[in-house]
Amino acid sequence: RGSEAARYEAVRRATERYARDGFVLDVGCSQGILQEGLKYGRYLGVDNCEQSIALAQSKCDQLTQFVCADGSYFAAEQRPDAVVINEVIYYLPDPIGAIEHHARRLAPGGVVIISIYARTWSSRRLLRAIAARLELLESNLIRSGHLAGTVAVYRPSCEESRRRQNCTNSLVGRRWS
Repeated sequence: RGSEAARYEAVRRATERYARDGFVLDVGCSQGILQEGLKYGRYLGVDNCEQSIALAQSKCDQLTQFVCADGSYFAAEQRPDAVVINEVIYYLPDPIGAIEHHARRLAPGGVVIISIYARTWSSRRLLRAIAARLELLESNLIRSGHLAGTVAVYRPSCEESRRRQNCTNSLVGRRWS
């Protein structure tokens, strides 16, 4: 339980550092535990487990919502300032595809925050694959007892951001389905 609390606190700190007054999209939010104590302008939690979302609904207000949906390729109506993927990346059928999807939909200056168990070969491999696609802003190792997790913050690379901007400018006025 202590390792969970330390990890959640590290994710909250990172989220507030980059999106304190912004829109936070929490992919795989479960019962909305991350939202508790988090400072934000708007929060949207997405999870595909109906029971978890039903439990989270009691936390809804004008700034806080929960939706039962597949978070892998979920697209909010507003571009998020931070997309949080907290200990759920292992369960996504295409984790790299999901990360790229969310990175393309960030608000300008937005970040993707990933929390992942740190001591497995597959976790380290996954973090390297993400770092090959996005710019790593910070990575913190969170230790609690014998457990260790990484909280990493990424943003689209400068090259990707320029490409997105050029693409966005060239598509102004067009309607895509």
